[in-house]
Order: sequence, then structure tokens, then C-alpha cells
Amino acid sequence: MKRTAEEIVRELVTRLDSGDESSIDELMAVDMVNHAAAPQGREGWRQIVATIEHDLGPIRADHHTFIGTGDLVGLLAQVGAWPR
Repeated sequence: MKRTAEEIVRELVTRLDSGDESSIDELMAVDMVNHAAAPQGREGWRQIVATIEHDLGPIRADHHTFIGTGDLVGLLAQVGAWPR
């Protein structure tokens, strides 16, 4: 059975929260569009996370709401980093 885009995003964030960075290559589209920030795509995501973690420390995210329709998924999350 084919999974919905929302189910895939839920798995992605669950695995990322547990430290599984292989989920980026397995579940995120190469050309993923992040409407909250730039740069874009898988590599853009890695750059954003690396910059935050370099500057502020490990990221922590609380995922509150997932909204999916077709191949689009919106996610409401509270994201923070713990200073070193």
C-alpha cells in the first residue's frame, strides 16, 4: 500500500529526532521545498541544520500538527537549540 506524504514526513521527523540522518536521503526529495527557510532541497536542509547546531547547539523540535493533502505537507513545530 502506498503511503501518504504526511505519513512519510511523520516518519522523517521521528527518525531525525532519534538522530537517524540516513532518513534524509531515504525519505526527503532531492528538490524538497522548505517554505520557512533557504537554501532548498536535501543539501539545503543539511546546511540549515549544520548552521543552527554549529551556532547554538543540538536542535530539539516538538511537532504539534501535520496537515497533508496530496504531495504537500505542512508541519507546525516548535524548534529550539540548547546553547553550549
